[in-house]
Amino acid sequence: MIALAASFVVLDFSGYWMHRLLHKIPLLWRLHALHHSDTDLDVTTTIRHHPIESLVQMLLDATLTLLLGLNPDAIVLYAGVALAAQTFQHGNVVLPQRLRWLNRWLITPDLHRLHHSTDYAENNSNFGDLVPLWDHLFSTLRLNFEGEYKVGLSEFSDANSQRLDKLLIQPFLVVVAPVPARQSYLGS
Repeated sequence: MIALAASFVVLDFSGYWMHRLLHKIPLLWRLHALHHSDTDLDVTTTIRHHPIESLVQMLLDATLTLLLGLNPDAIVLYAGVALAAQTFQHGNVVLPQRLRWLNRWLITPDLHRLHHSTDYAENNSNFGDLVPLWDHLFSTLRLNFEGEYKVGLSEFSDANSQRLDKLLIQPFLVVVAPVPARQSYLGS
């Protein structure tokens, strides 16, 4: 049981840092931007990733697993819990006021919605998979929107950009890592 709990901590910690790297490293951001270009945050956003991003993520996870010698059962269990949590986090759900205390202990839809904001400071926050502990420790936790609630990437907000063929070529259109809203994600 202790090994399982330790594996969950290690996997959640590594998930936090892998997510931050997806935002920080320009090549990885090109792939991850597809996930953030969704203008209607809902449960389908959970699985909205470029196939190459998914492959890179699997390779990173496998490398970590081999390096740390994690128990495969713990990995499968964590992956199931994380998928359920992320489906809930991307849900178009607003917690009732009486449950807002959960934001201190779990990544909730309220916290994760900020991560999908069109505002640079907001979408570079709340990277955690299950718990906000890592965001708190590394000063990336945000609790509130600064302005209007809007999700997606403005450069990909039109209906034409949301077509499957356009989404698959999107990584080749994104030029840099996330930049402040006053700058563009595209080269032109």
